[in-house]
Amino acid sequence: KGLAAHPENPDLRLGCATLLADAGRYGEALQVLARGPQTSATWSARVAIAARAKDEAALRQIYAGLQRASTSQRVGNAFLLGQLAELLHHDDQALKWYGQVDPDSRDAFGALLRSAVLLDKSGQSEQAHALAAQLQQDYADDPESLRTAYELDAQMYAQHGDHARAIEAYNRGLAALPDDPALIYDRGIEEANAGNTDAALADFRKVLAQNPDNVEAMNALGFTLADSGRDLPEATQLLRKALAAKPEAAAIMDSWGWLQYRLGNLAQAETYLQRAWGRQQDPDIGVHLGEVLWKLGRHESAREVLGKVRKLDPHNQALEKVDRKLRP
Repeated sequence: KGLAAHPENPDLRLGCATLLADAGRYGEALQVLARGPQTSATWSARVAIAARAKDEAALRQIYAGLQRASTSQRVGNAFLLGQLAELLHHDDQALKWYGQVDPDSRDAFGALLRSAVLLDKSGQSEQAHALAAQLQQDYADDPESLRTAYELDAQMYAQHGDHARAIEAYNRGLAALPDDPALIYDRGIEEANAGNTDAALADFRKVLAQNPDNVEAMNALGFTLADSGRDLPEATQLLRKALAAKPEAAAIMDSWGWLQYRLGNLAQAETYLQRAWGRQQDPDIGVHLGEVLWKLGRHESAREVLGKVRKLDPHNQALEKVDRKLRP
């Protein structure tokens, strides 16, 4: 009724489009927002809804329209243009738009963060890590942004399998933010990926000492114990508690399934790993399921799952290990 009386009112259009999108009526929501004058809020909402609907044609249309907008709208929405370019796999254009973001705007941090990710992706790792260092310096007084800057630095190293430098980056972050639970947890994950099991277990225990109800840390500690074959009774206790807290979490179902595999309960292992894989096609979950299926003698099913993993992440370290194990 409001839109019928005031069809160009931006607040009414945004409110109506939000309700339509929540009802799954994405096309109608986009039509409502496309009518009438465009503001930063309507442009952003259109992008969010089109991305939620996985409507690449709509994203292309919005990108073209925003590029044709007035200079002031393009300048004011440079970060959004960068996000659109990324969504459409135009990384060079995304870097250009991120470079035009006002350094004093609220989007400045995000623009530098995404620029670093894109530079690293394009093989310009030195410039990417230089940007991460710049963020660590510029946002030293903002703990949340500072943590993100150190996580970025570490994750870029980890992406290339350089676990030692990733751990060093987390150590630098913890020197700046002592006892930060997120950084300790992240370092533990990287220590586990590097095969430093004792260090990983110590980090997860530190996080749980700070907060005994941290479900992610329970899961990580329980999984690492199970994966290394250490103290399976403690792993069982931890993972049972984590599963009770978040029974539908794919990562926890995966951990419980893997624990059952270690305990020799293959049927239960398959049940939980199938559920986890059905909920989230994560490469590591797929590798676990593939190994269990192989152990059960269902080699064709195992090959099918591992083939999907190979498409998702051709260089997955766990996949390489299981390939060596199953095909010596």
